[in-house]
Order: sequence, then C-alpha cells, then structure tokens
Amino acid sequence: MQINHCELSDFGAKLLAEYEISGSGIENSYFKGRNRSGYVHYMNTIGLKTLKLPMVFCGRSAHEIAAAKTRLDAAFLGKNELYMDDGFCYTVMLDDAGELTWLSEQLAECEYTLIGYQHGPLSVTVGNNPYCWSTVPYTDCILESTVSATASEYAIGDAIFYNVSQNDVLTMDGINRRVLVNGGPATAAQCEFVRMPFLVPGKNAIECTDQLTVKYYPVYL
Repeated sequence: MQINHCELSDFGAKLLAEYEISGSGIENSYFKGRNRSGYVHYMNTIGLKTLKLPMVFCGRSAHEIAAAKTRLDAAFLGKNELYMDDGFCYTVMLDDAGELTWLSEQLAECEYTLIGYQHGPLSVTVGNNPYCWSTVPYTDCILESTVSATASEYAIGDAIFYNVSQNDVLTMDGINRRVLVNGGPATAAQCEFVRMPFLVPGKNAIECTDQLTVKYYPVYL
C-alpha cells in the first residue's frame, strides 16, 4: 500500500491481509403511502466507503514504534490518495487513528479507519461526447475549451462566458470547484453558471462551439 506515492514501510508499518473495504453507503429517498403495498422511489444518496486497515509496527524500541505511528497519523490527515493492491485508488480522509496494542517492546498493532471513494486513473479525452466509465450517478469533471472566435457569449455546458476573445482558454473545473479564464480565476462578470459540470455513466453530450478537453476520475460504487 502507498500513501500519496510513499510506501507504508517508510513509516515503519505493514498492512495486514485482513483489511476491509466496505461498499458505498446508500440512502434511499422514497414515499410509501400508509399501509400501502407499493412505494415511489425518488433518489439514492451515495455515501463513502469505509476502509479498516489493521497494521503492524516494528521497531527497535517502544519509543521508535510510537514515533512511527505519530508520523503515519500525520500523513493521514487531510485529503489523501491510497494505492491498494486491488488495483484501485482511494481518495480518503482519516476517521479514526486507533490505538497501539503492544505485542512486545519491538512489535505493536493498530487499526486505522478511513472513509473515501474508490476510483481509477485520470481519464483525458477530446470531444464533446465523452464516455464516462464511472458507476456512480454523477462524476465531477473538468471541461476546458480554447475559443476559436471572439464572441459576446460562449457556452460550455450549462455555463455562459461573456465577452470572450479568440484563443482564450476557458475552464470549468468541477473537481476543484474553480472557474478559470486563461488560467486565472474568472470574475462574476465573466461567467454565469448554476452548477459545476459532471458526467453521467455512459455517453454524454456537452454543448460547446469548440472541441472540449474533458478530464475526470472514474468513480466506482
């Protein structure tokens, strides 16, 4: 296992084979009339997966092991990328750092609990009909276009950019929640939108005068 491309062994730890990765939490919204047999399903809310990672720490002393765990705790803070031996990546945050259980002065165990989502490598395509391999209903994405001709209004999906010039680079970044014009933040006068862009599973159609560069991480239930 790697944390942000750093080997777990760099922290003096090893992942035990008994680790667990749950399915995504799913919450249903529905209506069922009182004492009626049927129901109307409105939507699913997709939650995050839970990763339970039992680890063993080895060291020359109890102090060395405790120091190694502290460094691993710090590495798990914030938003991180895990690379597991199942071939998937996981964007995770720490939920519980656990406590050391001492087997000897040179050996201790601890279980970390993290929550996050499972995904594949970054997908980059050119065109206005990208195919999305995700299995979640909506996948955040980045849409980028280079303007071919000066225009007072220019559409990228649901977003409208105003007073654009030829060769302007316009970016709707639904992953990092940014709107950019030529690499810098757009002002309220430059762009109007209701929501950040996303893709649905399968083939998508995105309105734009010019060809788009579409970037996204396939996310799996």
